[in-house]
Amino acid sequence: MCKACQERGLTWNLGNYICAFSEDFSNNWRCATLENIRNISTDIQECDKQKYITLNISNVKLNNSSIGLSLWFTWYKQSGTIQGMFILDKNKLPRTPTEEELVEIVKYFKMAG
Repeated sequence: MCKACQERGLTWNLGNYICAFSEDFSNNWRCATLENIRNISTDIQECDKQKYITLNISNVKLNNSSIGLSLWFTWYKQSGTIQGMFILDKNKLPRTPTEEELVEIVKYFKMAG
């Protein structure tokens, strides 16, 4: 379970959250780390009910190394499940981000915003 979910705890009366970092990333529901990323993205770009975004993360560093070129993800409506999330990078296969990478991305965009 991610640190953000542990700190937030249960705050919603329509069911428990499912942290993306518990077992299977694709089986997530209102994960606090993913909600932090989603909140940043809705400040940058607005879409219809089926939402998607590509964030430029080329300047985001973790341990003095670039995380990747971009973070792409999609979701339906404003809350719930992130349906797909991938870090894209030159000459590398798309991959699921780690909790540590997403925390750094959130920090970067909060400082830039």
